[in-house]
Amino acid sequence: MALTSHPSLLSIIRAPQVYLGSESEEIRAVLEPIFQIVPEAAVNHLVSLVRSKVAHQDAKADLEHAFVVVLQRDFSIGAELRCAACGYHFQACDLGQERLDTCQERRLRLADRAHPRRVRDPWKPARDDYRRLTLDHVLPEAALGPAVPSNLQLLCGFCNKYKRITRRYEELLVSRAAASLLAVVGGSRGQWAYEAAVFFSLLWRPQCTEPGCGDRADSTELTAVPCNRDRRWTGLLPWQVETRCYEHSEDF
Repeated sequence: MALTSHPSLLSIIRAPQVYLGSESEEIRAVLEPIFQIVPEAAVNHLVSLVRSKVAHQDAKADLEHAFVVVLQRDFSIGAELRCAACGYHFQACDLGQERLDTCQERRLRLADRAHPRRVRDPWKPARDDYRRLTLDHVLPEAALGPAVPSNLQLLCGFCNKYKRITRRYEELLVSRAAASLLAVVGGSRGQWAYEAAVFFSLLWRPQCTEPGCGDRADSTELTAVPCNRDRRWTGLLPWQVETRCYEHSEDF
């Protein structure tokens, strides 16, 4: 049985604040009946685990302060509040009251409504949860990314969801190749594959590919369209879709 699955150790790890300051003694008391000689390496590892849990929980509780710092860093007073990845222009209904008040204090500009073409976009649905403002870890929490302002950015719920598919940039092509296998029979692939293709297109080409445009997410909202303009019969590999702003995408 793994040490961390021991009931007494689990209680320490799950409620680390209760034992903070005496965690070493508590852990030794649990390990002594298990080992004749308690290994220092095991004690040190478990102590560091408890302390990191406390630090992580404290950082989580301080996310609203981090939100203010991110706003001050990424948005000048009076700027449009947009998703860092796709450029979605947030509306008041996408924010909780506390964050809305913070944005209004900085006189950030919110949209009155979603772009009409976004509402009709079959690959990037305008669902409420996809439009919600989220505070995203640039280096994911699962990859031990800290909850500090320097590792945080504002993403819409759509981009946050599909960013979780990958941990490293090199994994993008693997994920897209897997998604493209669903394109063997037109129209039979899952909706997730279309949506993932949009997000990966934004990472692959983070600006509108319309000649003479080149707008990026800091000034407009971006989506993706199939290069052959046939949404039913298209693969989803990087060379089969292209990033477009809604002003230069076909009318859905």
